[in-house]
Amino acid sequence: MPSRPSPRRSRLRRTLLVLLTVAVAAAAGYWLAVRTDDDGGTTAAGSSPVAAPTSAAPTTEAPVADGDPVASLEPERTGGSPIPTEPAGEVATDTPVPTEDAGEEVTPQLTYYGWVDGTFAVEVGAYVAGVVESNGSCTLTLTSGSDSRTAVVAGEADATTTSCPTMVVPGAQLSSGIWKAVVSYESPSSAGESAPIEVTVP
Repeated sequence: MPSRPSPRRSRLRRTLLVLLTVAVAAAAGYWLAVRTDDDGGTTAAGSSPVAAPTSAAPTTEAPVADGDPVASLEPERTGGSPIPTEPAGEVATDTPVPTEDAGEEVTPQLTYYGWVDGTFAVEVGAYVAGVVESNGSCTLTLTSGSDSRTAVVAGEADATTTSCPTMVVPGAQLSSGIWKAVVSYESPSSAGESAPIEVTVP
């Protein structure tokens, strides 16, 4: 009666069989994969060439007017006054009016002044040095506060001066007290006044 194989050998045999089956399956799978890749490459190589791309459709651009493109973008100015591009001219000014020449400045000199009892008046005499003419006038002005009295005489040409004959202000026109007396001289060629002096009216 034949002997039975031991359980250990049976398991070893089954294991080898399984490994062999797996190896064969793996080899078959690898072969199929390689073939599929070769077929794909052949098909790709044998396929008809891809058509060349057609040229892109030309784009149409809006025409730009001649001249500066930036300037063409500025809005058209409507209404209003034009902006001046040149500086304004000189502003006209009035011609200054020349002042009349007052002539040579002179200073009358008093020869006598004061209250005269005989005439009951204030009398003053004077002359203008350095001026010889008979077309001027001499004016005596007496002032006390807001009151003012005057006496006027014509100047008389002398040898080297212009004389102012006695100028008289009647006492009836004056109040008692101190009055300031000034003699002024004026002619077409000269003008001036004396220093003030005080006259006492009784």
